[in-house]
This record gives sequence, C-alpha cells and structure tokens, in this order.
Amino acid sequence: MALSDGAHASTEDFSYFTLRRRSSSKDAATSAFGISCTRQMDASQLIHRPADVTRSTVQKAVVVIADSPQLFGHLREKLSMVTGAWFAQRDFTDVDLLKKFQESLSTNLQDTEDDRDLYLGSFHGH
Repeated sequence: MALSDGAHASTEDFSYFTLRRRSSSKDAATSAFGISCTRQMDASQLIHRPADVTRSTVQKAVVVIADSPQLFGHLREKLSMVTGAWFAQRDFTDVDLLKKFQESLSTNLQDTEDDRDLYLGSFHGH
C-alpha cells in the first residue's frame, strides 16, 4: 500500500491514502489519513545487507498516519528530509532517526493541533 505504482522509476515518490474503520456497536466509523515517502537505492550500497534483501534494488517507505489530512503539507517536507537521511545512512537496521522523527512529530504537532494522533511506520519492499 505504501509503495506506489511506478515508485521504482523515481528517486522519491509520495503516496496519500485513507484507511477506514467500520462502525461497531461501540464506535462510529472513522477514517485515518496516510502519507508515505518512498525511496530506493542499489542494494550493493548498503553497509549492512540483511538476508531478506535478495534483489539488486531495495525500496522503502516511511509512513505517517494521522487523523486529519490537513497536516500533510507540513509533513511532506519533513518526511522527505527524514527518508533521505535514513537512506543516506545506508543501514536500514538503524532506526534511531525514525524514532526521533516520531517523537518530534508528537511533540511539535501537539503544539499546533490539539489531540491529533499520529503514527509513524516504515514499509520494506525488496
């Protein structure tokens, strides 16, 4: 879902998507909104190449899920910088940068948006 069609044809790509939770006897139906930044690199450039990287190119996406799409303009720029820095490390097992990004999102966006929920993840494609 986070890797868009044709992502292999560009250095960086963004996808926007909606996740819908059906209503239940306890909760009303709700939606969550996602943005992902996808990059790729030649697998031979990796410092640490895990056994599950079996192709010559590795694709990864960093994903943010929010309860509102209004933040996506702001998030797109930050997502691009963080994804670029993560790729520059050439070691996808080192996720400290992503953890710090998640912490900064929670802190910074709480100041601008009351009670907004954000979730950060990464999607691994090979």
